[in-house]
Amino acid sequence: MANQKICKCCNLTTERTQRVLAIDCAVRGNPSLVGSLDGMVTEEVMAGPNRVLCESCSIKTDTALRFGIVDLPELLTFDLKRFDLGYQTFETVKLDSRYEFPETLDMKPFFIASQEERQHQYHGFKYRLVGVVVHQGTASGGHYFSLSRERGPAGRWLRFADERVEVVSSSVIEPLCFGRDTQAGLPSTNARILFYERIGE
Repeated sequence: MANQKICKCCNLTTERTQRVLAIDCAVRGNPSLVGSLDGMVTEEVMAGPNRVLCESCSIKTDTALRFGIVDLPELLTFDLKRFDLGYQTFETVKLDSRYEFPETLDMKPFFIASQEERQHQYHGFKYRLVGVVVHQGTASGGHYFSLSRERGPAGRWLRFADERVEVVSSSVIEPLCFGRDTQAGLPSTNARILFYERIGE
């Protein structure tokens, strides 16, 4: 991942990178994984009293700030921020709003390729969903189980819940993982962690 500053006067780009094991995705205010990623890479321009000192211009200039991905692994992990601060109680709450994610994901729009050498390092930006860690319960307690896609042409989905393993249809992903508005007496069940694997293009 990288934070970049781009001077609007001379186009000087400075960058700070860091390696992460998973990409944090805000659920609050976002309807989908793609929406979270779009918000993450949206450019913000610091202008007026918020101008930033440019080392090349030696003055404060309008500066674009952006955040994005500079290195794509074979397996991508997304940490969905389902647990957040409740603004009324100031206690941890579980966000149960609907949050969709696709079976196939194109990461190219979220990849920072301003450094020309990066453009030639990757020939595949397409990923396929291969696993989901699901949480059932509330912020104060619950149970985890997982869904995993078998390797091979069949690509069956398996559900792992404690000692029990069973074959399931891919159609269970939406009702078990996308979330819903909480109803009294019903457990909240939705995705917490997503795993995507690179596929050939």
